[in-house]
Amino acid sequence: MAKSQQDKAARAARLRRAREEAGFETAADAAARFGWVPSTYAAHENGQNGYANDAAKYAKAFKSSVAFLLEGERPPLISSFDPDARPERADEGVQAVAAGGLRSGLAEGEIAHLDANLGAGLALDAPQVAFEQNGNTIGAANVLGTWRLPEFVAQRTLRAPSRRIHIVECTGDSMEPRIMDGDFVFIDETKINPSMPGIFALWEGDGITIKRIEIVANSSPVRLRLIPENEKYSSYEQNADEVRIIGRYAGRFTTR
Repeated sequence: MAKSQQDKAARAARLRRAREEAGFETAADAAARFGWVPSTYAAHENGQNGYANDAAKYAKAFKSSVAFLLEGERPPLISSFDPDARPERADEGVQAVAAGGLRSGLAEGEIAHLDANLGAGLALDAPQVAFEQNGNTIGAANVLGTWRLPEFVAQRTLRAPSRRIHIVECTGDSMEPRIMDGDFVFIDETKINPSMPGIFALWEGDGITIKRIEIVANSSPVRLRLIPENEKYSSYEQNADEVRIIGRYAGRFTTR
């Protein structure tokens, strides 16, 4: 294969990776979301045509960078726990190691273990994860530490790349017996659509909670029913636009 063809194939592979890391399962999904001509985008992603003129557009859509798409360059990795090394976010001075799928302060393969209880407030001298919805930051959580899993475990068992997984510790018994008090829960941030009922992590203003969610039939505006697994707790409803979904339950680590 000629070098120019190799370069084109490598760029196509990076574009596919950026799209997958942004949470779009197929090229058609991404094209529909951003209003691109499906055949044009598909030709870029399969390597049929080059996309240098569209690299900035794709980088913005997938929260990647032109340098990565065209040359394979990633931002330099920095220590999650070195406050002198972390970049500061321009908005509100929050030092975030992750936001909207980007991992600016976690090494490849590391999974952020989040503090689900925010009653004590954010520690601005510690790394954080910022949660975004529709392009807006809806909250942030402190990073207590990091986990590592073999990538094939994340892909085949959790069915998401490790960079798109968060871990929170479940406290309380509202989700027993499905999830026990003290279990470590893996959350897939690429899946936030409750059209298929399931268990999700939610942002409720003062912390992260885990509930089963289903859409209330024939509701207008659309309402969601939030359901504890433990029968001694009652379910409740909220308007869909009031529920801030962080991601879908992907699995758990338990010692029981």
